[in-house]
This record gives sequence, C-alpha cells and structure tokens, in this order.
Amino acid sequence: MSAPTQTMQKSLPNPSTDECGPKTTPHESDSERQTMRLTATERVYVEIKDAILKGEYKPGQQLRQDALASNFGVSRIPIREALMQLSRENLVVFSPFKGAEVASLSIQELRETFEVCFILEAAAMRYSIDVITDEQINKIERAIRGSDTAEPSLLAVDGSTKWDFHQALYAVSGRSKLVALIDAQHVAAERYTRLYLHLMHDKGDSTKDHLAILQCCRLRNSAEAILILHEHLRKACQRLCEYIYPQYTAADTDGSYRAPLFPPM
Repeated sequence: MSAPTQTMQKSLPNPSTDECGPKTTPHESDSERQTMRLTATERVYVEIKDAILKGEYKPGQQLRQDALASNFGVSRIPIREALMQLSRENLVVFSPFKGAEVASLSIQELRETFEVCFILEAAAMRYSIDVITDEQINKIERAIRGSDTAEPSLLAVDGSTKWDFHQALYAVSGRSKLVALIDAQHVAAERYTRLYLHLMHDKGDSTKDHLAILQCCRLRNSAEAILILHEHLRKACQRLCEYIYPQYTAADTDGSYRAPLFPPM
C-alpha cells in the first residue's frame, strides 16, 4: 500500500514522545497501558477514517497493517482495532487473501444508503413531531436563519456538521438508538458527499426544505413532513448519481434510477 499523503504524515505524532506511541515504562500498570492503547486506537481510527472520506485512500486500496503501524508509529494492535471499527461502519472490508481494504463505491450502495436513511429518518421524524415543543422549533429555526449568534449555524457545509439540522430535530424524539443508526448511514453517505460537497449543499434548497419541515412540526403534520424529507433525499441522491455515474444515468432509458427511494407514506 502506498504511504499516506504528505498532509497525513505531518499530522503523525512522534512515537518517542507522543502518549499514543508504543513505548512504555517498567512502572506502567496494565490499566495505564490499556488507556494508552485505546488512545492510539482512537487516533488511528480518526485519521484512517478521515483519509478514506477525503479519498486519500482509494476504493479497493489494500490497507496493510504493518505499513500502517510503521506510518502511525504504533503497534499493529491499535491498527487492527481501528480497522475492525471501520469495517463495522462499512468503510473497510476484510477478505481472506487480501486482508483489509477500502470498501468500494457503487451506485447501488449509494442508492441503498439513501433509501435506508429515508426509512430511518421518517420514523424518527414521526416520534419527534409528536413531542417537539414550540420553543425547540424556534431554536432550530433561529439557527437555520442564522440569527442566533450564540450557537453555530446548522447549515454549515463542512463534513462534520452537514446534517446537524436533522440531528437536532431527531434528538427531540428521545430515541438515541434510532438516531445512532441514522448517524451511521450518514457516515456511509459521507464518502460520496465529501467528494462532491458542492452538489450536496445548495443552501437555498436546503433552507427552504428545512423551514418547510419545521412548519409541518408546528402543525403536527408528520405526513407532509415525511413527503418533504422524501423529496429532499431523492433530489440529493439523484444529483450524486448523475454526477458520479454519468455513464450509468446517460444510458438509463426507462428512468429507473429516478424512481422514488421508497413509496411515499
């Protein structure tokens, strides 16, 4: 596997001084070593994940544990644990002969990710609309309009905050496991949206959709809110498909890729 990019190498800690390095002292307890190893795992996990999402590690690229351990200045244990975590997020796959490699990208996976997002988000939206208060709606709306300077805009376009509007709305539901499942799907979609961020953040369209959803919340109209959500995700998925896979969509004669993500409810 080729070494990480210059940018990533600059961010690597000095293994002789950084707390994440493999060196220990004779007086370190087992618990202290475990804490250091967990810290190393977390650091490696974040940096490999970021490299995958940015496209620095390409789809299908082999991730050799010994090379990664050398580059990150750690043992193979935190590398293996980080790769296992990434495999649970469908960013890395393991095969008997190749070991770990970056998961491939496909139009089918892209569409399915958006379909699952819609199913999960529709359920979360129903729960939230049942319990959300006017005060909570107003707070989210202030953030959307950018008039609440005490909190960051929920419309920021960087990868880490791109779905904060939805997360803020769904958190009201009190279904933490459901929100975690939605979060996992957004991580999967982020491989595509980070590469084509300018397509995914038509701020005017997003603001219009978000405000329309909030109006449905005020009226306790979950059916209309879900229809808006459906169209919101469908348009985003369609833009990505057309941009990433022009050869596929150009050859599409029956319009099947334009079909609804899921039958409107």
